[in-house]
Amino acid sequence: MKRFIGLVSLIIGMMVWSATPTSASGETISGVVTDPNGAVVVGATVERWFCVNTGGITPTCTIVATTTDAAGSYIFAGLTQARYILRYVPPVTRPNLVELWSGGAVGPIALYGGGPYTAVDVTPDGNTIADAVMPFGGIISGTVTDSAGAPVVGASVQANQLSGPMQNIGITTRTDATGRYSLVGLPATAGNTSLPSPAQYKIKVTPALGGPNLLQGSLPASGSYAISAGTVINGADLQLQYGIFGIVRLFSGGAQVPAAGFSPTAAMCVSPATWDWTSYCGGAYVVASVGAGGTSVVGPANPGTFTIRATSQLGNVNGPVFQPLVLVAGDSFTCDLPLDNSIVATCTVTHNPPPPVDTDGVSAAVEAGVNAAGDGNFDGTPDAQQSNVTSIPSAGSGGGYITIAAPTPAGISVSSVSVTDPAVVQTPPLPPLPPGGTVDAGIISYTLTGVLSASTVDVDVFFTTPTAANSYIKLQGSQWVALPASAFTIVSPTHFTLHLTDGGVGDGDGVANGIIVDPGAAATLDLTPPTIVCPAPTSVILGSAATITASVSDTGSGVASSTATASVPTSTVGATMVQVSATDLAGNSASVGCPVSVVYNVQWLLPINPGGYRSVARNTTVPVLLRLTDANSRAVLGNLHVSGLISTAVPCPAGNPTNLFSVPGNGTLAPTSIGAGFWAAGWFAAKEWRGTCRSVVIGF
Repeated sequence: MKRFIGLVSLIIGMMVWSATPTSASGETISGVVTDPNGAVVVGATVERWFCVNTGGITPTCTIVATTTDAAGSYIFAGLTQARYILRYVPPVTRPNLVELWSGGAVGPIALYGGGPYTAVDVTPDGNTIADAVMPFGGIISGTVTDSAGAPVVGASVQANQLSGPMQNIGITTRTDATGRYSLVGLPATAGNTSLPSPAQYKIKVTPALGGPNLLQGSLPASGSYAISAGTVINGADLQLQYGIFGIVRLFSGGAQVPAAGFSPTAAMCVSPATWDWTSYCGGAYVVASVGAGGTSVVGPANPGTFTIRATSQLGNVNGPVFQPLVLVAGDSFTCDLPLDNSIVATCTVTHNPPPPVDTDGVSAAVEAGVNAAGDGNFDGTPDAQQSNVTSIPSAGSGGGYITIAAPTPAGISVSSVSVTDPAVVQTPPLPPLPPGGTVDAGIISYTLTGVLSASTVDVDVFFTTPTAANSYIKLQGSQWVALPASAFTIVSPTHFTLHLTDGGVGDGDGVANGIIVDPGAAATLDLTPPTIVCPAPTSVILGSAATITASVSDTGSGVASSTATASVPTSTVGATMVQVSATDLAGNSASVGCPVSVVYNVQWLLPINPGGYRSVARNTTVPVLLRLTDANSRAVLGNLHVSGLISTAVPCPAGNPTNLFSVPGNGTLAPTSIGAGFWAAGWFAAKEWRGTCRSVVIGF
């Protein structure tokens, strides 16, 4: 095997050889393609060029291509004895690599005399190895929009070096449907590797033909982009301005002028420049040569006030001047101009105002991603063309977009739009959310300007990913505050309407100044009150300082305490309902009534131990003596409602009863006050109750 050697002379712009191939000998050219770090380049295109001088300036070339395999290898087999040039083109998966030619020439300038080249000689005595190391280059990417922020689709974007062979021959791409472009594989030097690195680039952007009246533009605004090996420049954005565009038809003898053999020209002088055939208005002109059929396309060009006339370089024929032709941005025009007096010069102007300028600060390319139409609020107009509507990617885990749509009255616009990841909401400097609150779509920040002072405006918020939110919270000062129900409407899980008042509810700056500042979020808040469970019914003593304690729970934000206590009013005897209240950490309150009975304190004198299972002799009377007091042992005086002695049959409990003191005979006595809080009564045990059990109750 042998390495390739030899130099090939270049003229004009293509390779030229005088050699012709000999009979086939089954020779090969093979090699491995790597990057400067030694990593193999998979999927690179390798072209084998064989060119023959056919007597003209440009030789005739035969090109055969192959691709590198998983090992970065390639092979051309069955070759004849000849000299070849090899071209290595990086795959789309390696945009940081630069096109390479055998011998070290880089970039497209190799096709235009940018050498040096080294020929690969194939001879009958062996196979030829031609390894290649593709150099790292640079990448420049950005977005092209019009003055309204809408993406410019299909524009030509060309990067040219400021000096060297690539000064006139650049790398070109086109913008996609979102206005994005990416210039890849930019050589860090020129085709002639003796030129210094980094290479300096200027970018020219030309709108697609047949599109809107957009003017050319260039990047950067001043200076150039320096590209070294591995340089990546993102955000090289350009906004193209609207100009004028028109068609000029030239007439002579009443008929449209043919272009052949006449060389007519339509010249437009920017007023008030003086018409001058020799210098075309002293250089202040727009000029176009007329094409076949006598029709010329003029522009796009800068707006202005023009004089326009038809001229011919043959015999310096000048038609009558048409003036003034006043053209503003976006205008199109059609002019019929005579080279003689056979027709009257006329110009018809069609006004096509550029789309309104979108000042929300969100690029058109970003807003276009909300849906296929780029219309997040479904009003039929792309969001990128409206200052009062903006769409921006959600920072929530569900992805999607959020659209802010302010009212349409003239002057209201949205600006300073951003969305914050919900994951950082709990992180300073943002205050924590209300207890139990969550945000799934992100914190939305924006400013409305042009609002009528102190007025209320409705702002629609759309979510492409449905939200589970049941509230809307606002950042007021240093804390989150839930908007009152009257300040927002949940139209659907993908649509909220906010009712914000300048200087009032929903305005973050709190000042009636025609500006509404809205840092806020659709939030899921705990709106359910806590659960309160009363204790079992209980009795408390008259006049006591009694309380009742209930259990409290909350599945949302939680509670500070698992119990709630309330005071029992004990000034009156009887059954009552005591209200027990509790509040969860989110501020939701609940209250329930718990049953309580207020009773007298009873001091028993007879029987000494009245309760329990007791035995009484039949036909005898059990004397009863008791005293009623309050919790402070004060006697209960006055007329009390007494229900008497109530005796009812009950099942007898197990066991043996103890004897209860009684006296012979029927001494039944209804409960009777005997003063100082004392009461006396008597209960007669009838003989027919023998062997049964009775429950005896005295009711007050």
